[in-house]
Amino acid sequence: RPFPFAGHIPYGSAEVAADWSNATGDEFKKHFQDSYDKVAANAEATSKPTEARMERARSIAIKCGYTDAELEVIGADVWMLQGTGNPHKAAKIVPGETIVDLGSGFGIDATVAASKVGETGRVIGIDLSIREIGNALMRAHSRGLRNLDFRYGDIEQPPVTSGSVDVVMSNGGFCLVPNKRKAFEEIFRMLRPTSGRLSVSCTVRLQELEKGKRWPSCFLVFMPMEDVVPVLTACGFVDISIERCPTDEKKEKKPEVAAEPTAEGQAKVTVHSTGNPDYAFLKDYDMAELFACVNIYARKP
Repeated sequence: RPFPFAGHIPYGSAEVAADWSNATGDEFKKHFQDSYDKVAANAEATSKPTEARMERARSIAIKCGYTDAELEVIGADVWMLQGTGNPHKAAKIVPGETIVDLGSGFGIDATVAASKVGETGRVIGIDLSIREIGNALMRAHSRGLRNLDFRYGDIEQPPVTSGSVDVVMSNGGFCLVPNKRKAFEEIFRMLRPTSGRLSVSCTVRLQELEKGKRWPSCFLVFMPMEDVVPVLTACGFVDISIERCPTDEKKEKKPEVAAEPTAEGQAKVTVHSTGNPDYAFLKDYDMAELFACVNIYARKP
């Protein structure tokens, strides 16, 4: 989920290369859950981010298409924004709607959605990381947001009533769901007929990964681009569209760095290709040929 193309291994977690090729869905989930609990712990230990880090986060958010109004809502929390793009643009949220944010993390996108639905609407964030949910709940309380709630839950089994949601959105968290077909079926179940829609910003895989390599765990659960339309169609969705995220247009040939918070609130720079020797082989690959950041939109008829 870290912004954008940080390789999707959470900064603040030091994943050791392992053979994930035969891992089960539950093993992937437990690994990602533990990793993002560590991300939350690191964020809690960061007293105040540096100005440079704040500016970098804000510039990335602008490139992703966040509007001035959305950035005003986010405010000083911009450095905690996680994701691969901006699902708000396609979602077209209006006052009074019910929104579900899957993989809601620190709750920044959910907070933006809460500002759009107003007092007559409702936003529910769902995440597997207990610590990130706790962080998000405290932030919502500090802002006095009564239309915003966060729940512990699995994206493949979201604790939401069928046919009760106007928009299901996700920014990055959907990348890490092992069973994408099941997740899309659950989204379809939650959405209201005729008006319900999804807007998911995530990373997709453009080609098969080379055999015999110990790829980062997240790479193995990215959805193949070619499967998106067939899977959504089979689930019953219509008006399906896939757009490249602005951050994906001029991607460099190596993964971007991610800033790892330290107890002193400074930024320690790390990257899979250089910061972790287990992933030194990633320098030999063009990430833009392997993956793409996209926004997926569809409607429930």
